[in-house]
Amino acid sequence: MCWQAAADPRADDAALALPDAIVDAHHHLWRLNGDLRYPWLQGAYDPEHFILGDYADLCHDFGVDEFRRAAGGAPVVASVHVEAECLRDDALAETRWLHDVAARHPIPSAVVAWVDLLADDADERLAEQAAYPLVRGVRFKPRTSATPDATVDGPGTLSDPRWPRALERLAAHELRWDLRVPFWHLDETARAARRCAGRRSRARTRGAAVGPFGHRPRALAARDGGARRAAARVGEAVRIWAARRRMERR
Repeated sequence: MCWQAAADPRADDAALALPDAIVDAHHHLWRLNGDLRYPWLQGAYDPEHFILGDYADLCHDFGVDEFRRAAGGAPVVASVHVEAECLRDDALAETRWLHDVAARHPIPSAVVAWVDLLADDADERLAEQAAYPLVRGVRFKPRTSATPDATVDGPGTLSDPRWPRALERLAAHELRWDLRVPFWHLDETARAARRCAGRRSRARTRGAAVGPFGHRPRALAARDGGARRAAARVGEAVRIWAARRRMERR
């Protein structure tokens, strides 16, 4: 989402002049009274396990009009909509709805859809999504550990041997992989990318390293080092997204 620049130049954070145009590279829209189902916003509301804590304020329709109000007058001229974790059976319907929205509004300009890249029917599902002209990538999260000290292995993790073939399928449709992992998995991300090197895969990756980080020096050093190594390996920038609230509650 966009946020307003500080209006008071005497504030601790100096006021920033807005540019003439902004591209919001990651946002979500949803309509809760329609055909799409969003369990995390509806029947499966679970603030205790959500990375940002209590999110009751999100549990209402959030369309383009609400987006514009939240942007606070920022000159958003284009945007990338990232799948909003609707019921997985509704993934293609979400893409169809977003194209209907884009036909009536200037945004979204591009869509990152959802497909289970490791599923047996991934080729078919990717073809369905790629048929929609705004689809530029797919977000499919690997299985990760809950904390830096925990370990996780097996199907669905970044060590799953099916990833190289999955990324080949993605590349065949000229789509990006929108990867989101906790920062303690960034080195594993770099190793997974290394395993794919030399194969036919040319899938490009948009990476996001998720916190919480707080201000702990060791955590920040691990995050930044992992981000540099992962970005160097996948050839893309790794976006750092910190959820300080969870860290501060501990």
